[in-house]
Amino acid sequence: MMSLGTLRQDNSGNSYGRVMSADGKVIAGAEDTDNHSRQAYRLSENDTKMISLGTLRSDNSGDSDALAISPDGRVVAGKAETDNGDEQAFVYRSGDQKMTGLGTLRSDGTGRSEANRVSADGEVIAGISQSDTEFRRAVLWVRDKVTEEEVIIDKGKTGNAIAETGKTAFSVLDLYQSALYSLSESRCQIGDSNYCVGAFSQFDNVRSNHRVATGIFGAFRFPAENWVAGASLNFANNTRLTDGYDTRGSNNPGVGAYIRYQENKDNTGSGAELSGAFLNQDVTITRNHLKNREAGRGDSSIKAYRFKAAVNYGVNLSETTQLIPNAAISHHNVTRDGYTENSNTNLAATYGRMGNKSTDLRTGLDIRQALTPDIDLYGGAGIDINLNNQRDAFISRVNYIGTYTFDNGNSRNVKPYAYAEVNINMTANSAIGINIGWHQTDYTNDAAQAGLNYSYRW
Repeated sequence: MMSLGTLRQDNSGNSYGRVMSADGKVIAGAEDTDNHSRQAYRLSENDTKMISLGTLRSDNSGDSDALAISPDGRVVAGKAETDNGDEQAFVYRSGDQKMTGLGTLRSDGTGRSEANRVSADGEVIAGISQSDTEFRRAVLWVRDKVTEEEVIIDKGKTGNAIAETGKTAFSVLDLYQSALYSLSESRCQIGDSNYCVGAFSQFDNVRSNHRVATGIFGAFRFPAENWVAGASLNFANNTRLTDGYDTRGSNNPGVGAYIRYQENKDNTGSGAELSGAFLNQDVTITRNHLKNREAGRGDSSIKAYRFKAAVNYGVNLSETTQLIPNAAISHHNVTRDGYTENSNTNLAATYGRMGNKSTDLRTGLDIRQALTPDIDLYGGAGIDINLNNQRDAFISRVNYIGTYTFDNGNSRNVKPYAYAEVNINMTANSAIGINIGWHQTDYTNDAAQAGLNYSYRW
């Protein structure tokens, strides 16, 4: 064996080899000095003597210790005394004049910390630190790609921020489920005419998320007068999502279409309908930004579609009252694409695809009440019974920190809904409709809707 000596001029005292590079060419540890302290050193095969790394004191006195080294031996980390007597984490990079203090989680920078791991590329250092609450917490120090400063990250709080991003994601997806339902049910009021065009605006709200979309719709009656087909197109023009989610002003169109058979023009007798709708929304998602955690930002898309096959049977109870029992099978899919953060972060989180597929059996009862010859009141209520549900949990992974999985619990097996609408015939050819609605969503939220539409028919 070969003696490495010490940092004393006469080479006396004790020395300790703590860590070694992957190829064995660099060693780091702690050795006695002439002032009776023990300080960190680094020694490579090309050095004629060990290099003292000093301490974090202004006069370089006190103790220090090397506890970790990168595989290539270029980066050494450990702990060293500061001017106030605390031991704090340090990093030394090959070529530096002296070690760099990494600080602590405390607001005033005091307290104890220690670095005990270095990543393969030397850019990430792991350790522990005291916080303002006196607890010792697992931390990372990451070298900023722009400023090259060492940024401290609280691993636990980073996990909390990611979990919060996951919790809010479910309510955002529920908003788009509500918007999808609203679009798929948008109808031009063709009445017993042959053609109809119009415009509509719809408001959807789930928790702290809301969306206003405005669009146009139309319908026409086939030569076989029992058949009607129609389509709708809308654009979101005012969307406010929960903290951390932003639509960036993007306005991808939503589209809906349907074809309906009705035995009689007055909606009595048997009826059947096939309908579908599709939405697509680009979003920017930012992690909750608090002290000692990064506000990573990335781009994703929310996609939603729905298909429904419905049957109904209308019965006139009187000249002014009509009951319409109905049933339907519907399938919807609302998802947020996976993405990786691309800004505001040195440790980018990667998020898996998340969303919900559900096939439901709907049973309900609608009612039409003619209040006057020109004003009709519509209403309805029922339930969606879950037949099959497949759900992707929220999953995120951050290198050096870990993988986080979050689910919002079981989806509802029975989801009630209700709506009401007033249609006012302004003239023989034009009508205005005002509607409100409510339903429970897949992720146990309450969705509220309100809308206004205008139809011109001939």
